Amino acid sequence: MSSYIFKVVMVGDPAVGKTSLVMRYVQGFFQHDYKSTVGTQIMSKEVYVKGVMVKLSIWDIGGQEKFDTLAPTYYKGAVGGLAVFDLTHRETFENVPKWISRVQKYGNPNSPIIIVGNKSDLVDERQVSLDEAMELADKLGFPYVEASAKSGKNVIKIFELIAEKIVSRKIEG
Repeated sequence: MSSYIFKVVMVGDPAVGKTSLVMRYVQGFFQHDYKSTVGTQIMSKEVYVKGVMVKLSIWDIGGQEKFDTLAPTYYKGAVGGLAVFDLTHRETFENVPKWISRVQKYGNPNSPIIIVGNKSDLVDERQVSLDEAMELADKLGFPYVEASAKSGKNVIKIFELIAEKIVSRKIEG
């Protein structure tokens, strides 16, 4: 059985829940006390996709502007990306195109990307509608998934979806 290692970058504004999503996926739990990611944090998990064992090397990239000069280093070699925003903070949604353009500029311009609206469990605090998010995703040409690191909703789905898209492009051609 063949196995592959694929670098996936998680991008988005600070405090949108990138680290929480990765922790929930890789380690299976939600951490309530949030600590800002400094630079980048790398975690990995093996997943079986389309008959192939794939190891996702997930690069959780800090969203602070002070790390912008290091961006080319963090994105280099990425074959997929998750552009994450916080459904309860509209500005993070409006910045999604900026994050996607960085993945395309510093990583592979043809990398599959999934747009992720995080914190879907905070229904009463929502500032971005499903229709708005779907419209942006359609405009940018990428799939959209809503998730909650806290409840676990769709967390596995977003990582499996990006793995499937990468395998389709990289292995199946």
